[in-house]
Amino acid sequence: MLELFSAHTTIVVGLSLNDREDHIVQSAVSLAQRTYSQLILVHAREPYRSYSLAREGFALPYEEVEQETSDAELVMAQNKIDTLKDNLPSNVVCETRVFRDYPEDAIEEVARNAKASLIMCGFHRERHPRFFGGMSTALSMMAHSRHPVMVVPGDRPMDFLNHPLSVLVADDLQEDGAHALRGAIGFCRSIDVDHLVHAHVNPMSYREINHMVEKIRIAMLEGHIPSNPEFDSHVYIEETKAGIKAVLKQRIEELDPGMTQDYKYRPSVRFGVPIEEIHRLTVETKSSVLIFGKHHMLHRGRISLGKVPYEAMVEPHVATIIVPDPGHV
Repeated sequence: MLELFSAHTTIVVGLSLNDREDHIVQSAVSLAQRTYSQLILVHAREPYRSYSLAREGFALPYEEVEQETSDAELVMAQNKIDTLKDNLPSNVVCETRVFRDYPEDAIEEVARNAKASLIMCGFHRERHPRFFGGMSTALSMMAHSRHPVMVVPGDRPMDFLNHPLSVLVADDLQEDGAHALRGAIGFCRSIDVDHLVHAHVNPMSYREINHMVEKIRIAMLEGHIPSNPEFDSHVYIEETKAGIKAVLKQRIEELDPGMTQDYKYRPSVRFGVPIEEIHRLTVETKSSVLIFGKHHMLHRGRISLGKVPYEAMVEPHVATIIVPDPGHV
């Protein structure tokens, strides 16, 4: 369970130290102040790979590293990250780490050694609405990290101290959804959110629903099930939604019996394409944080974590948390 509520917990923040990361630092500071956690700012520069020409024009790697250039870059990075640390509020406990390593490996190693509760990183959108820049580290962390990973929006900092928060957790009614739900409960308890939206998207299309309704009507006419003259697609959808909402409430109460009373809890069931329905629900509920479970795979044809398209996880103005399977930790 994701829990952030004491000075003994740690948030690891991955930074590339470019000019577009103020929002990441501000978001991390705000969350640390809200949860009384300490921060570790991490920067890693990828290792050098030098090449020499071999016979017949082949380029072969060799291990000789441009040491002077490497050292100078690391010193510059350390100075820059220390400046960030020195400018933080005095009540924020913070350490820094700089490495010559692949960013995702360095961040994961620091989080493991620090027993961190959360990893934070950022992303930014390019002009093309379906292209995401600076995503390699964020995507790698979301897909493979053994720690909960929060990706903060690239357009503005998250205010965890003063802004009312609404959290949306996606539940597939399987184990993956249960991991997300545990993470959502811990996060909500840590920062005392205002609303918790517990969402499930049934991927059935309306064409499939109408086909199902027709089969049920035939079964009624043949006497296999009780007849209902008013039964139609609307009745089927509403009855199905009511049943799934009851299951959603049961699942969260089994994990934390007080959640539905302590917070403004809203179970929500949608039919349709997950990316579209999650987007609509995020906008309608004005959710500030989305929480998903994690499948350890990427699907062909669309960047995704498991069954949820990656685009659905990077809503504008919204932070996203991916919760790993604790069995793989």
